Amino acid sequence: MARKHRPDMLTLDLNMPDVDGYTVLRDLRGDEQTRSIPIICISVEADPAAALAHGANYFLEKPLDIDKLREVAGRVLAAV
Repeated sequence: MARKHRPDMLTLDLNMPDVDGYTVLRDLRGDEQTRSIPIICISVEADPAAALAHGANYFLEKPLDIDKLREVAGRVLAAV
């Protein structure tokens, strides 16, 4: 979907039922069409270093602070 729709940014929950979030990050960063899309990772597991090492631009821990998400998304979109 990211290749088709070319969003300005993505949010990605690292804990999904059918696929590992780190795999999704690796695939997005490995694809020329999606590698430059900023990604905000969200997870209940507080391991920002792993998410950033796999290509995330930002990491937010659950429970999600919606004001923090707005702040980070605003910074991401202002830079695009």
